[in-house]
Amino acid sequence: MEAALSYEQFQSELQRFQSDDPRVADLRARAEEQLTLGAFDAARALLTEAAGIDATARTTIRETYVSRTLSEAATHLLNANAARTDLRYDLAIADLGKAVALYVEIEGEAIDRETEFSYMQALSDLGELQLVAGNSQAALDAFGRRSGYAQAKVEADPTDVDWVRELVWSLNSVGNVLQQQGFQREAEAAFASALEFSDWQAGQMPDDPDLIRDGQVARNKVGEIRFAKNDFPGALQAHREALAMAEALLASNPGNVTYRRDIAFTQERVGDVLVQMGDQAGASAAFAVSLEVTEALAAEFPADETIRRDLSVSYERIGDMLIAERDYDGGLESYGKALAIREELAALDPDNKLRQRDLSVTFERIGDINALRGDYDSALLGHQAAVAIREKLATLDPTNMLWQRDLSVGLERLGDTYFGLNDLVSALAVQERSQALRDAIVALDPENLPRQRDLGVALEKIGDIRSAMGDEAGAVQAHEQALALRWSLALADPTVLQYRRDITLSLSRLATIHIANGDYGLAEAMLAEAVSLRAEMVGATPDAVFALRDLSIAQNDHAMSLRALGFKVEALTVSQQSLQTVDRLLQLAPDVAVHVHDRLVTLNGLGDAQVALGDNAAAVDSFGQMVAAGSQLLDIDAYHAPWAADLAVALARLGDAQAATGDLAGALKSQQDSLALRNWLVQDDPNDLARYRNLATSYERVSRVLSDLGDMQPALEHQEASVSILRDLSAAVPADVSYRIGLVLALDLKAALLEDPRPTNQEALAILEEMYANGTLPSDYVEWIFILRRSLGLPTEF
Repeated sequence: MEAALSYEQFQSELQRFQSDDPRVADLRARAEEQLTLGAFDAARALLTEAAGIDATARTTIRETYVSRTLSEAATHLLNANAARTDLRYDLAIADLGKAVALYVEIEGEAIDRETEFSYMQALSDLGELQLVAGNSQAALDAFGRRSGYAQAKVEADPTDVDWVRELVWSLNSVGNVLQQQGFQREAEAAFASALEFSDWQAGQMPDDPDLIRDGQVARNKVGEIRFAKNDFPGALQAHREALAMAEALLASNPGNVTYRRDIAFTQERVGDVLVQMGDQAGASAAFAVSLEVTEALAAEFPADETIRRDLSVSYERIGDMLIAERDYDGGLESYGKALAIREELAALDPDNKLRQRDLSVTFERIGDINALRGDYDSALLGHQAAVAIREKLATLDPTNMLWQRDLSVGLERLGDTYFGLNDLVSALAVQERSQALRDAIVALDPENLPRQRDLGVALEKIGDIRSAMGDEAGAVQAHEQALALRWSLALADPTVLQYRRDITLSLSRLATIHIANGDYGLAEAMLAEAVSLRAEMVGATPDAVFALRDLSIAQNDHAMSLRALGFKVEALTVSQQSLQTVDRLLQLAPDVAVHVHDRLVTLNGLGDAQVALGDNAAAVDSFGQMVAAGSQLLDIDAYHAPWAADLAVALARLGDAQAATGDLAGALKSQQDSLALRNWLVQDDPNDLARYRNLATSYERVSRVLSDLGDMQPALEHQEASVSILRDLSAAVPADVSYRIGLVLALDLKAALLEDPRPTNQEALAILEEMYANGTLPSDYVEWIFILRRSLGLPTEF
């Protein structure tokens, strides 16, 4: 498409830039013939010769200086278009640079209006090609010169519509590059000025569709900068204003391709904002409209590379929504469609750095989805491919902070993948590289709060890795640094709720470390603060599902810490509040599986609080609702193993509570149902040791209920099944102390069911004495050796 457009532009400019010198005219005509034949180098050689004739003439004949300068500039423009037709961006940039230099040379001369706009077009083309080639600073120089020239023309005549439009476009171009370079405040000023001029101009000619579209484009730019600043309500307002204008234009001319693309583009921007605001349904609807429009355009214009690129973006957004719905297969398929288009476009124009960046984005998303599927090896390949491209781009243009940030994000995702593969050393190394990049970006523009937020994320990741490595001091230091940074962001801009949410994440991370150390008091204080902050966020956005879900999670964590501290009544109160939060969440989004799962988790904590207070009847009700939630999830996907495991837990908890109330028949049914699910889970994945261990627990629970019912033989058989599983696990992983202690406990329960428990107790004693001898026996179980030896009539000294 770039080649075709450049050839059309060459022909157009050949007609427009007529030369008075017959030699130059002849050389240009011959160049056109060569270009038609595809002989790009021959065409450029002829045009270079023509430019040389003009260069010689303009320096030797003063009377024709301006005309010869313009003729030479025109020839360089033709040569640039010939190079672009061959996708030779380096040559095109060189010729455009020569043309611009010639225009600059005669800026003070009396040149006509058409020539001035040719100058502006040359600057625009030069800037766009510099971006394609990966030189944002050179692009900014070109766009800045263009906006400066246009600004002077507008100041000379503010009523000149054409120059005002030129200024609006040039300011948008300047803003785009400033945003890429990380200068958000300056970019925002450029976009705001463009919008102001656009609105003024539209006010003079309110029915002019071109001016209306200028206003629509300017509003989208303002929305994008607000989005970058995490001002999501402001971004949504700007994009919706732009959408209304785009819809009005399309209604006036339904077949206009530009207007149709504007609709698709703006719907995407609206969807992006709604995603960040937690409105998944609204975002999905916006992305669906964008996809529908773009697919129709692609069907009409299958060779249009710009539209095909638009289509790849739509597939990407649809993939994002499918992932949010946990449809990983559908998401991967959609990303695959995007990748196919982008690989094709990159192959057609391999020197186009913007297409290379597009490829890296798709590779990154494919890596993300494979990580979510648990396929970390495939995820690693995707993220490594993305980082490889971004390393090259970041090296090519160190001033492009967008590309530097891209690399930091790619490294972050790569670090997450290494973490998932338990390669903690590699994970830490790449996360620290990501942090270093973000430190540099923040240093460039310390007032850019979103980039400071990126730094907080990097610190959090490093804290998580150090915690997993057992480096508690390093983990606490990283999380405390992140927390301090996040408090500073929230104080700097209290209107951005995301900054407060980030604080709660740091508080939760630190609380987890304190809980692991048994410091529940400090952890409880941090979790209470997290609940308070998230409740404020819900108060600010009462219908935001993401805020409600965050609050319920924080409330559950807080209730757990209160139970650990023995604050039973307080724990019950917080658990009840969490259930109210989750029920509100389900009112707003009743068909979202993850919200149903949230209710299951909350009911589990509520049941725990009720059991702790001795209210087993209430616990039966809570665990019964928990079972209902688990069943609802399996109605959605009967083969979803994690949900089946959760339902098995719910049934076991219900059975325990029923037994505590004396409902042994109900308890037996619940425990048997849990056992059946866990049997299925083990058959689904026989190599999953955790599932096998849970199966042993279910056999034990059924055995207990059968024993309480006086049905001793089946009770013994179930307990023997539990013992058999734990023997298998102890043999499979002899270094795991928990399996061997579990076996001892299971043998003890079996012994209680036997008329002659001596052989069983001897087996248990042998395990304990072996563990004692090799130093692996927990101190709490040393006394068991005395008890068992005494029961067996053996000496208690050993």
